[in-house]
Order: sequence, then C-alpha cells, then structure tokens
Amino acid sequence: MAKGLSIIPTETIQEIYKDLAQPSVQIIGKTIGTAMELAGTVLQFPFRFSNQYLKHIFTKSLENLASRLEKVEESQLVEVRSELAIPILDKLSYINSEELSNLFVNLLASASTLDTCGKAHPGFINIINNLSVDEARIINHMSLNRLDTIPYINYRFSSKVDGGSYIELTSNLTGLEDEIDLIFPDNIPVYLNNLISLGVLIEDDTYYLIDQERLDYLDGKNRDSWDKSELNGDKQEFNQDPKLVKGTYELTLYGKMFIEACTGEQISNQE
Repeated sequence: MAKGLSIIPTETIQEIYKDLAQPSVQIIGKTIGTAMELAGTVLQFPFRFSNQYLKHIFTKSLENLASRLEKVEESQLVEVRSELAIPILDKLSYINSEELSNLFVNLLASASTLDTCGKAHPGFINIINNLSVDEARIINHMSLNRLDTIPYINYRFSSKVDGGSYIELTSNLTGLEDEIDLIFPDNIPVYLNNLISLGVLIEDDTYYLIDQERLDYLDGKNRDSWDKSELNGDKQEFNQDPKLVKGTYELTLYGKMFIEACTGEQISNQE
C-alpha cells in the first residue's frame, strides 16, 4: 500500500483504490500521499465517500491522474504541495463536469513532475472555480488548436448628425459558436469578459494583424444579421453602411501558463 494513507481507514482506501493497478497506487502515493493523509481528516473522506456516487467521481479522477503520470520517469515525480493538492482533492470529490475535473486533474499532474511543477500556480485553482462548463470548453478549444488569440469583429454605424457619435449593434462577434459545442452560445461575450476578469485574456481593439481569411469569414457570416430598426432614433439618424471594427482577445502571460498547466498543451504565438 502507498505510503501516507494511514489516517483514512483501510476499508476506505481499499474501496477507493480497488480498481487501480498497484503501479497507479504507487504513483498517487508518491505525488499526493501527504496531501491524502491531511485530506482524509480535513475533508472527512470516510464520511464523504459513504456516498457511492461521490466515491465514484473521486476514483475516476484518481484514475485520470495516474494515467497522465504513468509514462513519467519515477525520478521525475515530485510530491505536490499540500496547499495546492488539498483544495484540488476537495473539488475532485464532488465535481461531475468532465471539462472542469480534467482541468483540476491536469493542474495536479503538472504539479507532480519536475519539469512542470513550476507552472502549477495556486491561483489557477481560483480560475477553475470561477469557470462555467462552456468557459472550460473555450479554454480547451484554445489549447487543442494552440491559439493565443481569438479575433472578433463589430459593425460601427456613425451618426449623420454628429460625426463623432456612433452605435454598435453587435458585441464582439468571434464565430466560436460554430467551432465549439456550447450549452449557451449566446453567452460568448459574457464568457470572454469573465476570462478577462480572471486575468486569462485581455481585449485589444487596436490590433490589426488578424488573418484576413478569418475576417472575411466573420464578415460574411454576420454582415446582415443585425436589426437596423435601432439605427433611426428620435434624436439622430445613423448611416446604414457600417464600418468594420476588428480586434482580438489575447492570452496574457498568466493565461498562457494557466492553459499549459491545466491542459498539458503548449501555446505557441501565432504568426
């Protein structure tokens, strides 16, 4: 049996690990054994895992962690700091979203190896805590496609009366709804704003080095999709021919490290 699990009753250990091969138990013991000792008391594992559903969720997450680490040389495995591991173990004991639990498991795996433990910032726990499932899917989309930017367009209608006034009837159109299976695709602007508030993204509306093919796609998809009835108000009228405004959401350095630590994928700057 792996070192460091003695505080949890033997029967509880056996139930949690009954489907894990011995090498997996050894990996888990080496990397999060101390944290498991503490969590067994602090998080009341025996009581919590009297619920079979919660025990199943937790065991599945441990299986995922072991599978991510099984190809790592034993000499490269390190013990995860308890202040990082325990909050993650807590979340893994009840989160049933695969997207969110995978982010936590990957963060734990990153913290478990010499090469990647420096990227496992404890602040990343707070980021995942504040993500919806759809936002986790956006993160995974950026990771899988190695994107460090998300281009967007808007349509700006200038006033016929006051040349300095304008109205925008769109909200940063990205086209992500066509590329990601989202539960609430209408919330994309809100999701991206949340990622900005969490320090993952910044918005830049002065950035013009955007792939022209992507711009043409977004423009062709959206040019006739707005409601022009809003253009003629009581005080002034607006030109019917809009100006195309373009910009990007860009990964911050913090956001780049978050994605690399929590998905395992390297993010490359796009030329």
